Amino acid sequence: MAANLPSSAAKKTIDVAGLYVTPGLVDMHVHVFAGYTPGVVAEGMMSMMPDHLGFRAGVTTMVDAGSSGWKNFPDLKKNIIDRSKTRVLAMLNIVGVGMVSQDAEQIVEDMDPQRTT
Repeated sequence: MAANLPSSAAKKTIDVAGLYVTPGLVDMHVHVFAGYTPGVVAEGMMSMMPDHLGFRAGVTTMVDAGSSGWKNFPDLKKNIIDRSKTRVLAMLNIVGVGMVSQDAEQIVEDMDPQRTT
C-alpha cells in the first residue's frame, strides 16, 4: 500500500465519491448450518448459505454461533466452510448435535466440554 497512487497505473478505477469504502466486514453471529442428519446440510429454516448474502452486504467473514456441535462439525466443515468463498469461522455448541432445537440444547448427557475444544 502506498499514498497517492496514480489512477493511470490501475487496470480499473471506480468513482466512490459520496460512498463509504471499507475492508471486508465480519458478521460475528450467523447460523450457516442447521442440519443434524449426517450428510444433509441446512435443514433448518434459521440458517443461511454464506455466499448468498455475505458479499452483497460487504461481509467477507462470518462466525457461526454454535449451529453445529462436536458430533456434526465435520459435516459443517466439509459442506459449508470448505466450499464457501466467504470465510467462515465456527464456534462449536457444547451439545453434540448443536442447535437442533431448544429441547436438544438442554440435554446435559450430550454436553461434552472436552470434545468441544
